[in-house]
Amino acid sequence: MWKTLIRWVFGQDHHPRQTNDKQERFTVRSRNVLAISHQIAEERHDSLIRTEHILLAIVREGGGIAGMALKQWGITAEKLEPILYDNSIPQPDQPTIIKLAPETKKLLELAVDEARRQGIRAIGSEQLLLGMTHQKNLPPMKALVQLGITVRMVRETVRTLMLKSADAESEP
Repeated sequence: MWKTLIRWVFGQDHHPRQTNDKQERFTVRSRNVLAISHQIAEERHDSLIRTEHILLAIVREGGGIAGMALKQWGITAEKLEPILYDNSIPQPDQPTIIKLAPETKKLLELAVDEARRQGIRAIGSEQLLLGMTHQKNLPPMKALVQLGITVRMVRETVRTLMLKSADAESEP
C-alpha cells in the first residue's frame, strides 16, 4: 500500500485513471511537502523519509494553514534543524532508494484520519501537522515543544486558521 502511496504522491509508474482520483486525496501543497521531504532525505543522505523531514518540509514550503501556523509561532528552518538533527552529520553515501520510515507511514495514516474526522476528502499540510500531534514521542513534536509550542496550541491554531480560511472562501 505504501509503495503505491509514494507512487501516487511522486507520480511514478501508475495507471493514469487511478492517478487523478488518488492524487486528489492529497492537495497540491501536501504533495509538494512530501516531495520536499524526499529532497531533504536526499540532502541528508538518508534512506528514509522521516517525520522530521516532513515537518521541515512544511516549514520550507511555507504556505497553507500549516505553514501559516508555524510562521505565526516564529518557527523557521534555522530554528528547527539544530533541534531535529541534534548535531547529526548527514550520511556519507547517497541512498539509491528512499522509502517511508514506519513512523512516517503512521503519520500519513493519522493525516488521513484527521481529514476523515474533519469531514473533508483532501489531505493538506494541516492534516500532516495535526497528525504529528498524535506522535508526541517523535522528533517533530519534541522539537516544537522545545520551541514552546504545545500539542494543544497546534490543534487550536490549526483549527482556528481552518475556520478563518473556510469563512474567507464563503464570503462573496
